Amino acid sequence: MTQDILSKKEAIRSIVHASVESFAVGFQGRHEGELEDPSGTLNMKTHNVFIAVLGPEIQYYTALV
Repeated sequence: MTQDILSKKEAIRSIVHASVESFAVGFQGRHEGELEDPSGTLNMKTHNVFIAVLGPEIQYYTALV
């Protein structure tokens, strides 16, 4: 029983790790690809006047979300 639970935990950790890594790689590629594009997702969010008044920390965070 203990080995079965351990295997399930390892399987869940492996799935979560693979999912997070896949998301991070895709996220990085998308944003690096749009870095010089003024209409790109990242630039459009960082230049939002409503977000800009909240300060650079919030501006950066919201660009990543």
